[in-house]
Amino acid sequence: MSTNALKAAATGNQVAQHNEKPTTLAGLLADPKIKAQMALALPKHMTADRLARIATTEIRKIPKLAACDQASFLGAIMQCAQLGLEPGGALGHAYLIPFDKRQKVNGRWEQYRQKRS
Repeated sequence: MSTNALKAAATGNQVAQHNEKPTTLAGLLADPKIKAQMALALPKHMTADRLARIATTEIRKIPKLAACDQASFLGAIMQCAQLGLEPGGALGHAYLIPFDKRQKVNGRWEQYRQKRS
């Protein structure tokens, strides 16, 4: 047990758990486990920290990206990593474009759009 855990047990307080998963895309990109996976896919001329910073900047520039599905967004970032492309930015190797929400039904993607009032 750590010192903090022992103190908490002695005083009856609870130690804050740090096992919470990130809920935002920016938080997910800052996760060391995600960065480690990106580093495995990246070519030698790029770093996982740089790709995470670029992706976070794109989320801030295009707010609709923050509403994207986490798996879909990370899949796009991993594809950029595998191809050695930087998303968005001045070079514009690859652009992250948010689409309407879609759902897979019977092996096919169906697109659902919200009706305008």
